[in-house]
Amino acid sequence: MTGFFGRTDELELVRAAVARAHGARRLTAVVVDGEPGVGKTRLIDEALRNVRVDRVAVSAYEPEMGLPFSLGHDLTRALARSSHAAGQILDPILAPEPGGPLPDWTSVFEAAHRAAGVRDSLLITIDDFQWSDERSTALIHYLVRGAQADGDPLALVVGGRRSTAVSALVTSLERLLGEGLTRVTLGPLDHRSTVALARAVNPALDPRGAAAVADRSGGSPFWCELLATARNVEADVARIVADRLSAAGTDAAVLLETIAVLGRQAPVEDLIAIRGWPDDRLTAALVELMAAGLLVDEGGAFRIVHDLVRTAVETQLPDERRRDIHARVATWLESIAGENVTLLLRAAEARNRAGRDHLPLTLRIVRSPMRRLIGLDGLRSIVALVDSVPAGTPQECELQGELASLAAELGQQGLAMERWARIADRLGTPRDRARAWLGASEAAQQLERTDDARAHLERARSAGSDDPVLLLELQAADAAITRWLENRPQEAGIVTIAALERARALAASTRPAEPLEPRFQSAYEHTLVLACVDAMQANEPEVILPLVDELTRVAVGAGIEASLQASLRRGSALMLLGRLPEAEEQLAAAWLEARRSFLSGIALDIGSWLTQTRYLRGHLSEAQEVAEECEALAERIGEPSRSAMGARMYRLIGTISAGDHRAALAGLVAQCESERDPHHRIPLHQAISRWHSRLGGAARADEVRARIATARTDVAEARCTRCRLEFTRAATESLARVGAVAEAMRWFEEAEKAPPRGDLQAWDQLRARSALAAAGRGDRASLQDAIDTADRLGMGIESIWARTNIALVKAGDGDTAGAETILWQASAIAEATGARTERAHIDQLLRQLGIRTWRRGPRAGPTGDLSVLSDREREIANLIAGGASNPDIAGALFLSRKTVERHVSSILEKLEVRNRAQLAAKVAAGDGGR
Repeated sequence: MTGFFGRTDELELVRAAVARAHGARRLTAVVVDGEPGVGKTRLIDEALRNVRVDRVAVSAYEPEMGLPFSLGHDLTRALARSSHAAGQILDPILAPEPGGPLPDWTSVFEAAHRAAGVRDSLLITIDDFQWSDERSTALIHYLVRGAQADGDPLALVVGGRRSTAVSALVTSLERLLGEGLTRVTLGPLDHRSTVALARAVNPALDPRGAAAVADRSGGSPFWCELLATARNVEADVARIVADRLSAAGTDAAVLLETIAVLGRQAPVEDLIAIRGWPDDRLTAALVELMAAGLLVDEGGAFRIVHDLVRTAVETQLPDERRRDIHARVATWLESIAGENVTLLLRAAEARNRAGRDHLPLTLRIVRSPMRRLIGLDGLRSIVALVDSVPAGTPQECELQGELASLAAELGQQGLAMERWARIADRLGTPRDRARAWLGASEAAQQLERTDDARAHLERARSAGSDDPVLLLELQAADAAITRWLENRPQEAGIVTIAALERARALAASTRPAEPLEPRFQSAYEHTLVLACVDAMQANEPEVILPLVDELTRVAVGAGIEASLQASLRRGSALMLLGRLPEAEEQLAAAWLEARRSFLSGIALDIGSWLTQTRYLRGHLSEAQEVAEECEALAERIGEPSRSAMGARMYRLIGTISAGDHRAALAGLVAQCESERDPHHRIPLHQAISRWHSRLGGAARADEVRARIATARTDVAEARCTRCRLEFTRAATESLARVGAVAEAMRWFEEAEKAPPRGDLQAWDQLRARSALAAAGRGDRASLQDAIDTADRLGMGIESIWARTNIALVKAGDGDTAGAETILWQASAIAEATGARTERAHIDQLLRQLGIRTWRRGPRAGPTGDLSVLSDREREIANLIAGGASNPDIAGALFLSRKTVERHVSSILEKLEVRNRAQLAAKVAAGDGGR
């Protein structure tokens, strides 16, 4: 390799940016772009020559830019090889065990994010980014968003030609990182540096010849190096390549053509397999190509010296030799692919280019359990391959059906519906026709096209199939359309019950020891989930637990996702029944398992319920931890998530209690205003009116009345029994607290018409009754009942507000001493839970009673006693004492670094220590004294 010439300023910019990522421990990105041959790769290599950071380097390739996850395939495997810890995270995703969870894009991306975060710092370099495919580009964005959200000190250095792909990346990084992005656009080398480079490449050049080379090259380092050893300074790339090959043998030319068609870096063993040559023959050809300056050896893998040379070689290649090479590459790829759908699709496309039959390979891809990993780029390739098969060809309908099913799995419901409808009436049996129309109906459901969903379902029914499993699937589809698209929950419930009875009857006809047929098992599970939703919306939480028990039995052997679905339903039912410790235990275990398995969708569902449960128990810090992880996960995925919205609502509610009530209330209002679904606006209205009334009293009466009036419309539109009852009880409390007692009584009379179901609803009813009693209406015994019930259920925050109610009543009766005693009890609970807002409110009430709260001192400061730590903080403190770094802790507990850093700061403050060494000593001393 020649020396480095010029580019002093650009070199320093890249070095400084990478050093900043490591030194300041922050996310940094560098993009180096410019015209072909301008020296982007050389600049990056020189800038990173002496960087002492773990590095993962990959490159994109032009022939693979239309293939799914080509660059990402290399990057995830490079990450897996980069450390033992990263391999432990990624290997189960890249090569899943039989019977394990099937990875989708989110799980692959999430695993890559976790693998990238296991080190104190990481440098990822990507060359020729202009050839990156869409799914690989999405992975890069995911890694950047994840590092930004989690506080990982990642450095990303990207080189690429000026292109749409590079421009889009720069725009995205600028928006996310601001000054954390460094962009270096390379122009031509100055004349002096170009002359110096020419003479370094060819010392035999005299000054005039070197100047001629510099002028002809136009300041391009690539052209300069190529021309410096050329016989004719006026030659183009193809002529120079031909000239250099003229002294080499036929094998060298054939090998160069093979690597050009392959289009990527090629290890020796791959080239031997593709060409079928013995090792000594291949080695001789490689030596000739490197001597000619056409190949570069990169640790046993060979690449053509520059993309411009590769393009010139491929352009001159005769069609017959090109097809032969494609056929050889296809055979080799198929032999090594296994279940890797990216490699299988490369092989299928190579077969197609070679003019060979690709149908067996394409069928293998669309039938593969890993098929979801082809992504949208791959789906487009599959569509092109399928459409190249003439209609009526054997297995063409099967291909179209598998394509439709795959499109649905990848969220391309329009394509799925079109393909199912295309083949439905061409299929031979009533069952196959019905299943195709059912597939079209389910795709239309996802598109919220009510008329199409219903019409396709009726076509499925009219196909005349008597298949019992199919009839169950049709009933379940009918229930889903009726509930979600036609908004008729009562009628949907009737259909769901009928479907569930059919499923149970089918199960009863199966021998006890015989496993359920997979399609029936899936339909049965789906029907049970619909029944759980029905029970929840019908305000029958006690019905859910037997359904969950049944779901658990049915899901045996169906994999971890079915098991987690059962845990989610059980945990949510336990919470709704007021069995909060059991609910938290169930949901916390499922949350960790879903995160460990990188099942992001169900992890968000579980996390939302766990956040709510932990808040209700007064575990504010733990609730915030889960909510933050949910929001960060949803941000990495980059798609709106209903569950993440739920977690965010309870994070904001928790933040109100934790002290920043003004900003958190504003956040709830903003979330409510942006929410389009009236059903999901109801709990937001409820929270906003409740906290306005609690913190502002009569001064907030107008805001509370307006919020409740708006919510009434949403409640009517949503037609959800449970939400209506919850809001009716909440409105009673809010109106009573602002002094609108007569209106509150009307709401309460409405709530009394429906008896509460389970302890949580009984508490809601009791809270409303005690709020009326505090306002002077109703049985005062309910005030003490509310305290006792909140304490029994373990609802720390609510027990505080129950105590303030009875304290206000006692104060109004002149029993100042009794009021003071109860308020100090409430204050102690606020201290224990970290509820600063409640603590401040209690202090205000005490001052109104003429009690000087300053004598208690400020909020209990650090004590140095390990008992002040929460369970999570104690867990982290023990890990720190054992020598674990923040990345170690984040990996062990499946938390983001930002969450770990927040916990560590809290631990240091509570224990009155300044650093990790003092913390370790404190933990050791504390454990020794037990």
